Amino acid sequence: MKFLSTALLCTLLYLSEETECSSTNGTGVVFRLTGRGLTYALNKAYSSYNNKKFNMSYSIGPINKTINETNYWIDKLQLINHNHDAKDLTDFDVKIVPESKCLNISVKGNLATMKGEVTCRNITHRDHSQNCTIVAKMPWFFQLHIGRSTKENTGKYFTTEVCNSTDNCSLPINATTTEFTNCSQQQETLCRNEELLFRDFFRSLLRDKLKSICSIVRVLINNQLNYYMKSINLAPNIAKTTFWVDLTMPLDPVYNTTFLETFHKGDLHWLLTDEVYPNCPNTNFDLNTETDNSSMTYLWISRNVVKAALEGLQIHGLLHFKITADTLDHTSGLNTTCRVGVCVGRLVPSLAKMYPNCFVDLDVYSLETPDILFEKDLLIINGKFIMFAYVRCPSSPSDQDIGIASLVGGASMRIKLSITNSILHGKIDAIEPNLENIDSEISGFDVQTVNFIIRSAVIVTIEPLFNQYGEKGVEIPIVHAHMINSSVRLIKDAIIIGSDIEADPTVSLNTV
Repeated sequence: MKFLSTALLCTLLYLSEETECSSTNGTGVVFRLTGRGLTYALNKAYSSYNNKKFNMSYSIGPINKTINETNYWIDKLQLINHNHDAKDLTDFDVKIVPESKCLNISVKGNLATMKGEVTCRNITHRDHSQNCTIVAKMPWFFQLHIGRSTKENTGKYFTTEVCNSTDNCSLPINATTTEFTNCSQQQETLCRNEELLFRDFFRSLLRDKLKSICSIVRVLINNQLNYYMKSINLAPNIAKTTFWVDLTMPLDPVYNTTFLETFHKGDLHWLLTDEVYPNCPNTNFDLNTETDNSSMTYLWISRNVVKAALEGLQIHGLLHFKITADTLDHTSGLNTTCRVGVCVGRLVPSLAKMYPNCFVDLDVYSLETPDILFEKDLLIINGKFIMFAYVRCPSSPSDQDIGIASLVGGASMRIKLSITNSILHGKIDAIEPNLENIDSEISGFDVQTVNFIIRSAVIVTIEPLFNQYGEKGVEIPIVHAHMINSSVRLIKDAIIIGSDIEADPTVSLNTV
């Protein structure tokens, strides 16, 4: 029972999308990273790397320039290296450009800023001088492509590279602005904002420096960030000795104006037999209509992909569990003798007479792959089962189980899903058993009586047992980050998990 609940929840976490079998493009997993999520991820990646290696602080100088009878002497211009605050990472703005399949990364002015101390002198009256701070703010952007490996190991890992275009790294000097601040008091203002006159000067001064900045960016993206992306495991082993999930990417990512979406196979590979699931036709589904994109990330979980996982569990005999009085508690309805409450012995007197002070163990097997339905806020599992009932008497010298009945029927389980950060929880809303046939020589052990026993006694203890596992939940395995502000909702044929992300402070581009 514990394995069943864990396997179900784990499967839900890894297998996503919205189709009869898989995604809009014939894959089994769809992951969406919105513009907000991309902005946070890029800023955090830069911050973690910059703290140790990515030092963009360098200076230009000295500068001696005379404009309109004023001489400007600047000892040096220093590129300001912004001090990052992990709670407010805003050095970069991200714009998704679907046409070029690139992320246009704009560097904000507080990072792309040259600052220095300037002395302004009147060239006619040399004793007239003023000291100021000059600040040159330069807009700057580069273009980043997130893709998949396309050579020998097609789609086995993510890739990043600077986009292949002539303006993939640009510092438009024409838009540079200059200002003078913190000027000393003088009889006349000598330091003036000569923005237009300084622009051409900065154009030639910074042209070579732009090459240095872009070289640093290429190293960061094509090397460090690319290595980081390759470290993301796209072949997670959910059940260590049972199956693993193929999350490789058969298709290129899709670039939308508000999000980046990646597509993954989502096939389950069974370790012992090398079988692969799912094996069912694909249909289309419009994911864009189902998400408001207010969260940083989204994950889709398909009803039929989950069903394919259950098919694998069914074929390999893993949808099997035992219910015993020991598993529940010794005062449960599975006792043959009870003084209070409802137990099987009180409802079937002949059983209590034949086997006093014993317990009834139930061995349950699924007869066919359970069906999965999604209703508003509820996951519904419908299945058919065969159940064997045994009497176990601890006082017996041999302590041997005695078969007393075989039972065939169906059951419907309604589960309400919730999520706390990265922990997915499930709580039983209702269990509806429907016993159809009993083969037993015990007098009174009939369908009507046993249906009553199951509904009135066993479920009272089974539900809390399932809910213990559901309350503990299963953690969504996410690398190098934590999920926060998470939500889960069910729509037709799909579960959608939305979440913000918070980077693991112990991980940087230097440690992967």
